[in-house]
Amino acid sequence: MATLDELKVMIDAEIAPFRKKMKEVENQVKGTSDRVKNATAKVREQSNSIGSEFGKLAK
Repeated sequence: MATLDELKVMIDAEIAPFRKKMKEVENQVKGTSDRVKNATAKVREQSNSIGSEFGKLAK
């Protein structure tokens, strides 16, 4: 019969690939999130610039 330490080693070995893949997915999600934030910031800047120009025209 396996001891608790042996079982822990076996379980850790079994879930290691899962943990690795989850870390990859986490990094991909973070990268995508960062790209979306950057893109929305650019859109916000452009819309503010357009609003500013319309404000100048209205004067």
